[in-house]
Amino acid sequence: MAEISFNHDADDRKSMRNFIARQRRYMRDEAAKLRAADRRTLNTTAKIRKLRVVAPFVIVPYLLFAKGLVRDGRAGLRYVLERFLAEAILAWERTFRRL
Repeated sequence: MAEISFNHDADDRKSMRNFIARQRRYMRDEAAKLRAADRRTLNTTAKIRKLRVVAPFVIVPYLLFAKGLVRDGRAGLRYVLERFLAEAILAWERTFRRL
């Protein structure tokens, strides 16, 4: 039986620029949903997101320590950075798109 050799050099991670562009589009819709939602029907995550400035800073320790991403090294830290940026974009959309 012949041995199969496979060399895969492609990096399928998306650039940070693409990530931010996608999040800006998504969070614009998310901000509109949060503005229209009745607070009594929201889950805890959505209630925190409605606090605007609080959510980006709450997500970091939650992901690092409660979810244990601190043990995942660079991959965990990158995910935490992505979630922080996504929540910051949502906070920006909720704050400045209203004006």
